[in-house]
Amino acid sequence: MVTLRNWRAEDAETLAALARNEKIAVNLRENIPAAESYIAENLTDGKNISRAVEWNGELAGCISLTLDDFILTRNAEIGCWLGENFWNRGIATAAVAQICDVGFKNFALDRIYAGVFENNLAAVKVLERNGFRFEERLENAVCKNGRLLDALLYGKIKF
Repeated sequence: MVTLRNWRAEDAETLAALARNEKIAVNLRENIPAAESYIAENLTDGKNISRAVEWNGELAGCISLTLDDFILTRNAEIGCWLGENFWNRGIATAAVAQICDVGFKNFALDRIYAGVFENNLAAVKVLERNGFRFEERLENAVCKNGRLLDALLYGKIKF
């Protein structure tokens, strides 16, 4: 069973262990903070939504909605990753569905979007299973490990 819950300070060690995997890091942004900092920020940050993803009571990864401001005030960017041991179980698909429900119901969002590295086909499938549609390819928008990649922009509109 997949559940989303608030972060606890004691999650830091497990989160850090999950994130150390190169197969995870290859699809994350470069500016990801240390687990302790990430959790501390998200214990107090009322602007954004960050939740621990649990599978059968075990910390599996994290998911977040970063609320936009200025003219995109009714938009949020979604981000999600799971530890490798939790892949291919439908966990990410369920977590994305749950956080989209939270965002649309509780934060007056009209659109949730995701930027995905072109080679992250698993993330594309998760988004598409949740009703996200391909919007745009941003050529050479990402530099990861010294290599230029396209970013794929996906969006989901509140119906």
